[in-house]
Amino acid sequence: MSGMLLFWIAAALLIIVSAALVLAPLRGPGRLRSRSESDVAVYRDQLDEVEQDLKRGLIGDAEAAAARTEISRRLLAADAARDAEKGTRTRAGTSFALIMVAAVPVLAVLFYLHGGAPGLPAQPFEARISKPPEEQNIEELVARVEQHLRANPEDADGWRVVAPIYARMGRFEDAADAYGRLVDIEGPSAELLASLGEALVFADEGLVGERTVAIFERALSLDPTLPQARYFLGLAAVQEGDTDEARAIWATLASDFGESSQWGQMALRSLAALDQPAVETAPGSAPAQAPATGPASEAGQAIADLPPEDRAAAIEAMVDNLDARLDAEGGPVDQWLRLMRARAVLQQEEQATDVLTRALSAFEGDEAARDRLLTEADALGLAPSED
Repeated sequence: MSGMLLFWIAAALLIIVSAALVLAPLRGPGRLRSRSESDVAVYRDQLDEVEQDLKRGLIGDAEAAAARTEISRRLLAADAARDAEKGTRTRAGTSFALIMVAAVPVLAVLFYLHGGAPGLPAQPFEARISKPPEEQNIEELVARVEQHLRANPEDADGWRVVAPIYARMGRFEDAADAYGRLVDIEGPSAELLASLGEALVFADEGLVGERTVAIFERALSLDPTLPQARYFLGLAAVQEGDTDEARAIWATLASDFGESSQWGQMALRSLAALDQPAVETAPGSAPAQAPATGPASEAGQAIADLPPEDRAAAIEAMVDNLDARLDAEGGPVDQWLRLMRARAVLQQEEQATDVLTRALSAFEGDEAARDRLLTEADALGLAPSED
């Protein structure tokens, strides 16, 4: 029996099973209840409950009689509504189900014949990743390495191959995991720690968290000249509001590596961003500096190569992603502070105020966190909304 015939037999069996499942609720006692049928069942249960409460002495005869009268009135109304709609509902429901049972398979087959490839041989996962490497696309190559690593989790060469590929594919959490595995297998080195920290920055939508700062500091303890770790520690300083520290880090980095190197160029661009005019704030408040941003050596190179207007859009998208995550999942006060600063720096005063209001609500009862939020808001010239 040919594979094509087996395919259509299997498809026909699936259609028959699906049709039976669709039609089953319309037949016999197991059919779906309407709203009025459910009401009838509920009111009958309530009458039984009244009798039980009366027997237990929870209510008196007068209360029981009044309850019976009211429930019986509702029961009669629901019963009449059920009888009135039963015939119409059954005919309409059956007609609709029959139409769907007939139409869905026909449409599915037509769409498949138009856009599918009935004659295409099956391509099981195992067969796809077993093809010669030169015939595989990037996803198949990665899947092949992943299969190997599941069987050989201590293979450092495999993790070293797949980690930067994950980063280029935008799978930053997987990249961080891969670099972490390398650190576990080979021990910490400056380059591995810096790559791990870089992947974590992008996995966290551009935030340099406390754990990531510690990783970069460990990398610098092994190699004080490492530009990757130095750059991102400057970015962490900006996110903490310490622009003087960031300026010192990036000025030294630019001086050490010059305009001819990638990290030197990034440091110079970030210094220029710090020197841009501050966002207007309330009189007497501290000016908010423009945020410094920089791509990772692998995953973020595309951002560095974008025109200024597209790079700004990419930065704003990262801020929006952070906002959505904090709104859905919450987070530590440091992340709310960074989001509020980013909104203010982007001159989105209304959104920054909204961030402040939401953060104050999230930390209701935590006076220390609220004090930090209000202090930063005052520096940015923001005030929580009245409502």
